[in-house]
Amino acid sequence: PNPASDLLTIDLTGLKNSEHVTTKLFDALGQQLIEKNQTPFGNNCQIKLDVKTLAAGFYLLQVQQKNWTKTLRIVINR
Repeated sequence: PNPASDLLTIDLTGLKNSEHVTTKLFDALGQQLIEKNQTPFGNNCQIKLDVKTLAAGFYLLQVQQKNWTKTLRIVINR
């Protein structure tokens, strides 16, 4: 859900199974705070990021898979 408070869940439905996915979370200054690498298989189509230690505000979430990149604006709410 966006906004998130403790746990950010990213739904990877629609991405190619068995292809490596890199997820990165950046603050407003462009500093990378979190990086998670995963290869989705079958029903494992979600990435969960623990964001409970982050301050409230806006962040950028970047999801990459092979030649595809998507960047989303995320809100952390307290």
